[in-house]
Amino acid sequence: MRLRPAPLPAPGLEIYAIDVERGKSTLCVSSAGPIRAGGYGLRRIRRPGCDPYPGSGPPAGIRQIDFLVISHYHQDHAGGVPPLAARIPIRNFVDHCKNFESVKDNGGVYEAYVKARKAGNHIGGGGRRNDGLGAHPKVAIIHNGATTGGSKQARQAIHDSPGLLNLWQLHYARKSDRMHNVDARMIANEGDRDCHGDWIRVEAQADGSFTVRNGRTGFEKSYR
Repeated sequence: MRLRPAPLPAPGLEIYAIDVERGKSTLCVSSAGPIRAGGYGLRRIRRPGCDPYPGSGPPAGIRQIDFLVISHYHQDHAGGVPPLAARIPIRNFVDHCKNFESVKDNGGVYEAYVKARKAGNHIGGGGRRNDGLGAHPKVAIIHNGATTGGSKQARQAIHDSPGLLNLWQLHYARKSDRMHNVDARMIANEGDRDCHGDWIRVEAQADGSFTVRNGRTGFEKSYR
């Protein structure tokens, strides 16, 4: 299982919503600038002889990640960083520095992350909370797992956003009914056992137009 290579349009920006099964990961690839990744969670599914991080291989031509941005140190957001760093060089690690939490699993995750972070340059700093208030997207990608995220309430809140044209999902949300899942053509992964770690990719152009493509079905739709 791997992230299927795809040609990079020039000029433009590619944004991959990557399936790490339990957590979130987004890869931004620019034809004219640095490569950025946001978060890298830990996969839940493990099978004998199976790569525990399917879908995580870089697109064709990617030889390093210039900036890796980590929002917090929970396992489902930073737990996959050490094996990712072992696969591909990461030049800059961007985070909020000290771990301020003592709950969940993040004590050990933070220690492993800091060890991996030593291989690159550390950029630390704080930020402000952003609830996305006032945002009116044309398209939204629900970066959910099969049983995490993508609840009926969250899906409905996004669906009701003014001006929204389409929703796409990284996984079929098994805790929701069919009505609260999108068209199968816009769902990258439909199940747990046959999950191939497929992505959803956005190709954005300088004129504001963009195309969203499902790595599993090949279905794509363009927006202006």
